Amino acid sequence: MKSLQIGIVGGTRGMGLWLARLLAGEGHRVYAWGQASASQMQRLIPGCQVVFVSVPLGVTREVIQRVGPLVGPEAGLMDLSSLKAEPLKEMLSCSFSEVVGLHPLFGPRVRSLKGKGVVVCRGRGSKWLSWVMGLLQSQGARLVEMDPQEHDRAMAVVQVLTHLNTMSMGLVMKSRDMGHEELSRLATPVFRKKMAMVRKVFHENPDLYCSIVALNPYSAEILENYSRVLAALGPLVEARDQEGLKNLLKDRGSPP
Repeated sequence: MKSLQIGIVGGTRGMGLWLARLLAGEGHRVYAWGQASASQMQRLIPGCQVVFVSVPLGVTREVIQRVGPLVGPEAGLMDLSSLKAEPLKEMLSCSFSEVVGLHPLFGPRVRSLKGKGVVVCRGRGSKWLSWVMGLLQSQGARLVEMDPQEHDRAMAVVQVLTHLNTMSMGLVMKSRDMGHEELSRLATPVFRKKMAMVRKVFHENPDLYCSIVALNPYSAEILENYSRVLAALGPLVEARDQEGLKNLLKDRGSPP
């Protein structure tokens, strides 16, 4: 396809900036807008063939409501958020354009899409769906087509459970009041990896991880499961019951 005019709301940082660089490298004319670009967005979005929304999860709905009506009926409107059901619903209701929901399963530091997963949720229309899928596949991406609700339920395990565990670990460590230097001297390879994740969640981007946990509609179910498992483990740990712990693991089966 010939060079397109593409707008990225939230294209000055994070995944939006990553996408802007990818598209520019493909020869497209890319407009990347940040928080201070409202007037320019109003003027340029109607002329874009494709508009992406790549903003923090907590403001995704609000931004789509603002941007959607500006996108032309022959154009494509897409989002990159880590939840899919609500953003897709908003894009469909706030625009007359074609609509696609995307969730890149990686962060903005990747240098190549080869083998990287991207979830694709169909919304409305086929032209821009085919275009974006073709673009991603040409870069070597592994596409996963999913129903948006199914995606969000799966992300409750993939993301919410992972980050709940990391938050729990970090908070326990805070309560133990053990110095970083002491822990570093004693760290195993597994502990170092977990500590790197704790630092990311607590210090590098707590807004991102807290929004993932707080806003997923299935988080309460995961928290209930997590609490039940801890409640089952507690008496066995207190009793130093090694066999009981082993039996608990056997009863619950192996992870898939």
